[in-house]
Amino acid sequence: MNSRPKVTVAALQKKKRKNQKITLLTAYDFPMASFLDQAGIDIVLVSDAVGTIGNGRPEAVSVSVDEMVYHTRAVRNGVQSALVVTTLPFGSYNCVAEALASATRIMKEGRADAVHLEGTARSAE
Repeated sequence: MNSRPKVTVAALQKKKRKNQKITLLTAYDFPMASFLDQAGIDIVLVSDAVGTIGNGRPEAVSVSVDEMVYHTRAVRNGVQSALVVTTLPFGSYNCVAEALASATRIMKEGRADAVHLEGTARSAE
């Protein structure tokens, strides 16, 4: 049983203010997430690279929200303390409404603590 307190955004901000290192590693399944959590990692990332790394695809752009929900749920089951952050997959946030719908599913069904998306200032609505 993990006795560490739950990692929160506020806890990470406090570490940053104190110039303490913040650790982040990637997991796609229960066993790896559990190992990372027990090792004291601050953030466990569920990346859309699961398409290439976890499923052997030649690219990651075909990963769906359904797949990200599935892998996030598996990771969440292995994590007690770390902050679980999931990447919104390519094509799942072309507009604000779609971004909110995708993020809501990942947070509600997958039980992620936060979502990560990539873009540019030009694409930020």
